Amino acid sequence: MKYLSLFVVLIFSGCATLDPLLNPKSAQDISVEKIDSWAAKQTAQLAKTFKQGFPLHRQATRGKSPSTEWLNADQLNKFQQGFEAVSDEAVREKLKNYDKPMKELRAAYDDLGAALFILKSSENFVDSKISQAGITLSSDLNLSFAELFSYCQKINAPSGNCSADFVGPKLVRESLYEKHPEIRDYRVWLADAGQSAGSAKNLIEQYGLEKEASFYLDRARSSGCSKVVRFNFWDNNTALSRSVPYGNAQPNDESVYDLAGFKVLQSTNNGVLLKPNYSDAYNAQPIFVRTEREYADGFTFNGGDQLVCYTGKIKEYLSILGAKRKIYSFNAISDGNTYYFLPWGE
Repeated sequence: MKYLSLFVVLIFSGCATLDPLLNPKSAQDISVEKIDSWAAKQTAQLAKTFKQGFPLHRQATRGKSPSTEWLNADQLNKFQQGFEAVSDEAVREKLKNYDKPMKELRAAYDDLGAALFILKSSENFVDSKISQAGITLSSDLNLSFAELFSYCQKINAPSGNCSADFVGPKLVRESLYEKHPEIRDYRVWLADAGQSAGSAKNLIEQYGLEKEASFYLDRARSSGCSKVVRFNFWDNNTALSRSVPYGNAQPNDESVYDLAGFKVLQSTNNGVLLKPNYSDAYNAQPIFVRTEREYADGFTFNGGDQLVCYTGKIKEYLSILGAKRKIYSFNAISDGNTYYFLPWGE
């Protein structure tokens, strides 16, 4: 009779009471509920952080501590509108008829670099907050490998990424973006704006380099290097010191060269005798550079210290043993102009 009464109670209590008895949850179901509940809790806690607004973060640099400014929706909107004026499309259009000083263009270039740094810092800040909230999945729930693997199957995670370090942040990110799409949209904008700013920065740099290189070559042609049309050293400052003195190449009168890697052997009344400053320099021949500047013996040139052109002439000099030697002769290029994009002008 006691059991009959219990049966009657169960019937009248409804299916919800019977279901756990007749259809008990599997271990997988229990694991899924446990992980989903954890993700919901982590998401709710993380959302409290972003209630402060939209973060503009500056990562730590030398002499400066990291800082974060939280923008409200109106402030963010104004900030985004400001970026439209320096998008890659806007910059490309402005450069078509640019007629202002290169100094101003360099300032715009540097400002874009600073803005790009903040965008990337903010992007990393959002990602790190999500990662920090999700990285504790394994330690918080003490999951077994079987439980985690079972959950990976449920969310169709690639087998190579079935780890708590991957699954935890993934769950928190998806949950946060679903419940707070404004955070997702902000993160997407940071990435898009960063890409546009980087492209605009490259456009300005390329424009500045081309304009200043053309101006420099014009200046060099009017200073005794009448045939120069290119730079020999653009990606390698030691292109001259590692080639011509060793007989690996002959200089040509259409190139501007850099004296990086040479040291002064001897000064004369109209120039200096140079030799590569390397351990294998005993295999190298000197070169002569015609210049009005005076250098101490042993002075070593760094990249950008002095640019030269080949005159097409040969210089004779006497070796230590008194033998006559014939070597290539170059002219030093004198230019007192300030450059804002050329590597040796910075």
